[in-house]
Amino acid sequence: MAYPWGSTQDLAALRGLPPSEKPEAELWMGAHPNAPSSLDDGRPLDAAIASGPVEFLGTAIAAEFGRLPFLLKLLAAAEPLSLQAHPSKAQAEAGFAHEEALGIPRAAPHRNYKDNNHKPELVCALTPFWALCGFREPAESAALLRALEVDALAPIVTLLDAGNLREAFLTLLGVTGETRAALVRPAVAAAKARRPTAKTDPYFWLARLGDAYADDAGAITSLLLNLLELKPNQALYLPAGNLHAYLEGFAVEIMAASDNVLRGGLTPKYVDREELAKVLDIAPYAVVVFEPAVGTDHFAHYRTPARDFALARYEAGGASVGKAGDGAEFDANEFSDPASRRAETNASAVSGPIHGPAIVVAIGPGTTIATDGTQLMALAPSEALFLAADAAPITLQGGTAFVATVGQGELAL
Repeated sequence: MAYPWGSTQDLAALRGLPPSEKPEAELWMGAHPNAPSSLDDGRPLDAAIASGPVEFLGTAIAAEFGRLPFLLKLLAAAEPLSLQAHPSKAQAEAGFAHEEALGIPRAAPHRNYKDNNHKPELVCALTPFWALCGFREPAESAALLRALEVDALAPIVTLLDAGNLREAFLTLLGVTGETRAALVRPAVAAAKARRPTAKTDPYFWLARLGDAYADDAGAITSLLLNLLELKPNQALYLPAGNLHAYLEGFAVEIMAASDNVLRGGLTPKYVDREELAKVLDIAPYAVVVFEPAVGTDHFAHYRTPARDFALARYEAGGASVGKAGDGAEFDANEFSDPASRRAETNASAVSGPIHGPAIVVAIGPGTTIATDGTQLMALAPSEALFLAADAAPITLQGGTAFVATVGQGELAL
């Protein structure tokens, strides 16, 4: 996908190519109808699964989902993406039914719900990866805005001082026209006057966002959100209602199969203030950066509550990770096995068996797919293999790869 925010270098370098002439933003792997992967026989994966759901997905997953429930991506961001959030399953079902009843075409630019599914996400950094995620404590945001010494921001600061985070955000979201320009321009100018150079400085991103999205109040909203950097192999889990934006970096991303995105700024696309307000969790959010849980056979697991997907990282040299993290609002014992976190990486360079349905994508050279001890194929970096449920289990040998499959114990490694 050649979105304007993409990188000319990251995906090209992974494939061993010189920089591309145009931005390359995302490489999709899965059965999404807009850009399905192709099998060796030329069939689109979505069509193949539709022709034999039990064969490709297994009886239980076919009955529960009726399709491959996740989409895997390589995401390369050289410029910031939009502020956005995703609905819960119940919100998506209700919103989709409502817009269907209204007769709003699914391709209409003002349509909020393209399907009836939720869209939890997990993003795992391959390079240093910068993001905005969830709301700061109001006092922190008030201090950041106050330090800009912009008179027009005083009403927002007052709301934040009073702890009224929701009204402060919705006020920013609701300003339009010249009022918005009079708010955003001096704030961006004040940020630039500070000459921020470190990406850890929130004013660095206020200035950059102000340049990328002229007169967009989302630039100021960035000071209401947590700013974080993911180191390579660290991950961030994004549940429903979390306002976030990816700012810069190269990552593996996995998500539930849905197109439901509600935007909150930093975009020329449609922003529905009222619907976004219904979906958002506008409360301070304690961001937890996930370290993969070290398992056996050179696998490290990223454990989340998502039923739709699971992600693991394989490295022949052994995954070098810290302790496993957990989500701020989740009990770690509900989705992470403490024993696996303590397990030491096996000295062998061969993985344990991988069962389908699964997608394996290589991100390092020398990754080999084998079954029954017999070599089948080598995967070059960025190449992917889909493993159907009825296929023989495979193993990995050499290189580095990510394995995606269905969550909550379905990742049989």
